[in-house]
Amino acid sequence: MTLTSASVQAGDRPADGGLTISAKKPLYSVGETVIFSLIKYAGADDTNADLSDCYYIIPKKKDNGKWREFYTSPKNPFSFKILGLEKKFNFNWDQKDNERTHQARPGEWRIKFFAPKGNIGEPLVAKFT
Repeated sequence: MTLTSASVQAGDRPADGGLTISAKKPLYSVGETVIFSLIKYAGADDTNADLSDCYYIIPKKKDNGKWREFYTSPKNPFSFKILGLEKKFNFNWDQKDNERTHQARPGEWRIKFFAPKGNIGEPLVAKFT
């Protein structure tokens, strides 16, 4: 996993601020590295995001419309615990499962990001194909 830091650009800023996640682009080729951005915007809650015990799950939508987990990160997958206000961190996924034996296939995917101490009640979700 690669992790980079950058300044936040103007754009999809939530009106009340908060922690957000997005895929860099909506469509990826098979085997292409998927890049995600995690951003903590200032707003109603002007505190840093505590990412202690965070993790994420990447499921694929099956033909029956249900989602099935394909990859689950370890807890605390990043080298940092606090995401500062107006900071963006990029991380990536290589489209492989936990066992590193299966490559992701075309279809509808999403990332569900859980940050139990990061002031979010529901997981953050971003879809990509």
